Amino acid sequence: MAKHLRRTHDIRRSAKQIATLRLLITTRESIQEWFTATRANTGPLRSWLLMPTMSLLLTGMLIVLTTPMALGQWSSTPTWSDEFNGSSVNTADWTAKVGGPGGNCCGGTEQYFRNENVTVSGGSLHIRASRESYGGFNYTSGAIESIGKRMIPAYTDYRLEFRAKLPSGYWLWPALWGFEAGYMSGLELDTMETWGVQPTSVWQTLHDWTLAADTIKQCLAVAGVDLSQGYHIYAWEVINGQHKMYLDSTLTCQTTYRQPQQPVDMKINISIGCNYGCSVGMPPADPAQDPNTYPQYLDVDYVRLYTTTGPDTTPPASPTGLKVQ
Repeated sequence: MAKHLRRTHDIRRSAKQIATLRLLITTRESIQEWFTATRANTGPLRSWLLMPTMSLLLTGMLIVLTTPMALGQWSSTPTWSDEFNGSSVNTADWTAKVGGPGGNCCGGTEQYFRNENVTVSGGSLHIRASRESYGGFNYTSGAIESIGKRMIPAYTDYRLEFRAKLPSGYWLWPALWGFEAGYMSGLELDTMETWGVQPTSVWQTLHDWTLAADTIKQCLAVAGVDLSQGYHIYAWEVINGQHKMYLDSTLTCQTTYRQPQQPVDMKINISIGCNYGCSVGMPPADPAQDPNTYPQYLDVDYVRLYTTTGPDTTPPASPTGLKVQ
């Protein structure tokens, strides 16, 4: 009950704090000022850090958070939730990944996933990233996924909501995400992913891996707060052919695309290494040059799924909280 009340409190608090959640960027000139400030404070990795952001700017996909959006007509009681109130991960819903990158998660990264890096205590899930040698890797981390267990039904309008506090640091890549129809074989829905060196921004992306040009929509939302310093809500809604992504109560990304036509799983993990960053000049993770303080944690207060009871015939709302530079 306390966590259900907390959801309402978080929404109200987000509305009150919308001034701090506004983007620091409102014009092309101030975007340039932000790049200059970021370049001066990102140390040896500044060159790769700025390139993907500039790319999004040039393609009109950098999102400015302006006004809060309504969260939609969802029941106050989730269809399913994991409140992480126990002392261990619920294995009826989740499987912890063990081993190196690959399989259903995180190819091209540089960590070994261990059960020991996934814990539950104090009403939260804790995914731990550590700098330690294990299994031929220089880092260990944790990952859980619901594939084959707790799946979001196909052809369903739904809202998936994570309340989480993010890690920060070079080479850290936390993600809250999932796949339709298995790993890279249908839709990929990235509710939240970010590079830890950018703790004030998150990426939200819809991919369709049946297409050669797989990225359907990708948005970079830059908040005016450090997302590693507190819990925030990251949510994805599918409503009547609309995919809507949120940071707290603010609509941060939206596109029109099909519903998932096969069940969708849920994944929570921290990867370590460059992966996509390698293609834009980010160096591979190097323990000798790593400035991070370890361990780092991705803490998840809850995961909640809300579904409609029948076909949704409500027209999609106009994206009044979304401004594209």
